Amino acid sequence: MNAAKKVLVIGLDGATFELIKPWVKEGILPNLAKLMDKGVSGELESTTPPVTLPAWMSFATGKNPGELGIYDLIERKNNSYFVHPSNPGSIKEKTIWNTLNRYGVSTGLVNIPGTFPPKWVNGFMITGMFTPSLRVNFTYPKELGDELNRVVGQYELDVDYWRYFDEERFLKEVYKVTEKRKNVAEYLIQNFDVQFFMVVFTSSDRIQHVMWKHMDANHPQHEPEKAERYSNAIKAYWKKLDHFIGELIKLFSGEIIMVMSDHGFGPRTGTFYVNDWLKQKGFLKLRDKKRKSLLVLLGRNIEKLYFLLGKTSFYRFISSLIYKLVGRELIYRLIFRYLSFERMIDAIDWTQTKAFSSPHSAHFGQIYINLMGREPKGCVKLSEYEKLRSDVIEELSTLNNPINGEKIKMEIYTPEEIYSGPYVSQAPDIIFSINNAECEADTSLGHDSLFLQGSFDSRCTGTHTKNGIFIISGPEVKEGAEIVGTKIIDLAPTLLHLFGIPVPKDMDGKVLIDIFKEDSASAKRKVIFSQPEKIKERQTFKMSREDERKVEERLRNLGYLS
Repeated sequence: MNAAKKVLVIGLDGATFELIKPWVKEGILPNLAKLMDKGVSGELESTTPPVTLPAWMSFATGKNPGELGIYDLIERKNNSYFVHPSNPGSIKEKTIWNTLNRYGVSTGLVNIPGTFPPKWVNGFMITGMFTPSLRVNFTYPKELGDELNRVVGQYELDVDYWRYFDEERFLKEVYKVTEKRKNVAEYLIQNFDVQFFMVVFTSSDRIQHVMWKHMDANHPQHEPEKAERYSNAIKAYWKKLDHFIGELIKLFSGEIIMVMSDHGFGPRTGTFYVNDWLKQKGFLKLRDKKRKSLLVLLGRNIEKLYFLLGKTSFYRFISSLIYKLVGRELIYRLIFRYLSFERMIDAIDWTQTKAFSSPHSAHFGQIYINLMGREPKGCVKLSEYEKLRSDVIEELSTLNNPINGEKIKMEIYTPEEIYSGPYVSQAPDIIFSINNAECEADTSLGHDSLFLQGSFDSRCTGTHTKNGIFIISGPEVKEGAEIVGTKIIDLAPTLLHLFGIPVPKDMDGKVLIDIFKEDSASAKRKVIFSQPEKIKERQTFKMSREDERKVEERLRNLGYLS
């Protein structure tokens, strides 16, 4: 049954051909260039929205977010106005490694976002993003965690200081985490004989979020003086990452190598305050002005002070001192308690509010209708729902940017247009992106203008875009070919077909037959489909409140939680 001998999948979080192709031509990414030259490559369409968690879970299952019930890094608590981190541990759908194991293919998994808590696999698993901390078990088998700590000195979950204003320290952290990830992958490949190995590098996403403005002279927050030092920071990182990729693919010589990303990347050139807009249009109402001033203005002023001080060397000295004395986690918890939307909930008059935007990871815009029977204080009747949603969409479609007078390009969707499955009703009622995702949506209230030129956080100047990368090379794969129209949900069924394993009928993706040479066994082999396994009720894994709080703090540290 197993056609392929071995497969290596390298995930590069946030990789984009907008950067890679020019650098390939310059000759600074020789290993990616070789894979593209000897294989098939093309853009890879992510999920809508192109957010880390739903994208990686759609890759793993071959299913769209409506089948998974995961649309973002955070989600609303039982249709309340409060939010908490999404819970990928409760997804019931089978992953590609579940199916591979079922057919006797051993698997090694390193740092795939959404894999916490670690589960049994025929092989090993090191969980990725959403792992609360190294104090919990993050590996299968459990003892593997101690082994990794011995191998690399101390295993690293992620870049831990993204919220620091010290860019030099940030860069050191980026390189340290990346090299340790490579060393762990190298050690596991050499010491554990598995047929399917996958490792995800997430620091590529982190450095592009922080440093994009330095390499982009047209970015509204570009600082020429800093650019003299950091304009090549992202390029230099990718050169090093390409070297690490080369070291890994040597260990899979003659085998199938796949490189992919969960989404693309681009500049973040603007911020749209969606709840302020809803208020201006009369869809959202605030309570009395006195209460509004105490809650909304307090949060705004603290936010302004926080980011103003962040630009000064004085802040860096004081923050480092306070972090040592009080502890970084407590400081972040106190600061973001005031910056969070939850501080604003009491300021909103829910009996008169017809539409609102809930906190999310800022890479897209979303709006909920305050529906009776669904929201705790819903005031919109079901009979009024479609008309109201159409009205909001119509107003959004005519949005103008008062800062520069440029026409705004809007992409607006309803969940039933882009999702299918049992959890579509859990999606936002309206999903939108502005100017090809260059302008992000922020849910905070009380701003002087609906738009801000650039990012509200000067340390997060790059953002997710819809098209990532797909490269595959090896036996049976065409050489030097390009492919179009590939979606992230297509990769799981394609990998199963490579191993000669039946593709579950309930996968939304398709097998990419066009990547194979016409006379190859994989091209000639008919795609076999299997009946999906009957799955019991959705799993009930629940994080402790302490671990959930750690995940929240990690998301805030990474700039994902607004």
